[in-house]
Amino acid sequence: GVDVATVMAGRCCCGSLLCAVSAAAALIACLAVVHDGGGGTRGPLDEAFYGAAACGEFGQPRVVATAEGRNISYREYRYENERGTRTADDFAVLYLHPDPLSSLWAAPLSKPASLVSGRLRSLRVVALDRPGVAASSPDPNRRLPDYVHDVLHVVRALGIRRFSVIGHSAGCPHALAVAASPEAVVAGLQRVALIGPPHAGDMSEDALDGMVESNRVVLRMARHHPHAFAAYVKVLPWVVRLAGADAFVKSMLADSPRDLAMVANDTEWRRRFGCAVLEHFSRGGADFCAEVAMLYEPPTQARVLPEPRVPVDVWVGSDDVLTPPRMCARLCDDLNTGSDAGAGACVVHLVPGEGHFSVFATRLHEVVASVLPSP
Repeated sequence: GVDVATVMAGRCCCGSLLCAVSAAAALIACLAVVHDGGGGTRGPLDEAFYGAAACGEFGQPRVVATAEGRNISYREYRYENERGTRTADDFAVLYLHPDPLSSLWAAPLSKPASLVSGRLRSLRVVALDRPGVAASSPDPNRRLPDYVHDVLHVVRALGIRRFSVIGHSAGCPHALAVAASPEAVVAGLQRVALIGPPHAGDMSEDALDGMVESNRVVLRMARHHPHAFAAYVKVLPWVVRLAGADAFVKSMLADSPRDLAMVANDTEWRRRFGCAVLEHFSRGGADFCAEVAMLYEPPTQARVLPEPRVPVDVWVGSDDVLTPPRMCARLCDDLNTGSDAGAGACVVHLVPGEGHFSVFATRLHEVVASVLPSP
């Protein structure tokens, strides 16, 4: 299939003069994806598969309003486990989604708790949408510490007294910001788990070993050519609309065989992934652009790696080509170097044979178990 990200990034990265043709290049790439043998042969937006009725089965997110008048959307999942031995009614797991997905991606957490842990009779999971995603108000000028206030606002609004956080991919830096917040600890933060975390502090070739080239190009563009990257991201919603979510998802996962197999062979996962992509870009791509640029901007004295105040578990698939194992291990090493080992100790869990997204599906029970509160 055609890798839309590679086609577009290759043009944008050449310099600002070529950014004007990025939209045309994207449209050509999209048409190629739509009509190739392995891509999407469905019509625009894949109405039959990802249309409003199909995506509506996951329900609309709920909303809480901040004092500043912004909305934060979220989905809440609760499941029961008859074999559980204890309760934790005041505890919840907060899930921070990858990009370009949404709180829909946390829907697997609504499956029976026996798939997650036998320790609790019930578990409450709250999946948050970041600014500009789903029904969350845009906030393109935010910084990572700002998101801690969004998390704590939801925690207090929902009456949660103890909580742990699971960050996935682009959700990981946000989870680390929460982990480093004294205010979050006071509010009841217990533990943090990171699934496939990026490490913007180390973009060396050694740390990027194992990362697919198209992802390297996009990250370099975000760091070194922000205006070109902005033009690139502005076209992405049109990519999704023209090529269709199915073709976009296949293109996005083209270089990750394990992840592609997961969504290609399982209709439920495929529908959820595509609907989450559509929901992510439903307001356009401005906040997505701002977020990625923020996450991969060059480190400065004012922007250093947070020092976690709670234990951190890092989960990464051995076949992850988006945030490869070496990058995740470097992040954990750096966290341990800068943190009090008794408070924010970091441990890496390498999952054989899994990719960037499939590790969430196959090891979800272990990831959740790692953030449960102590008896």
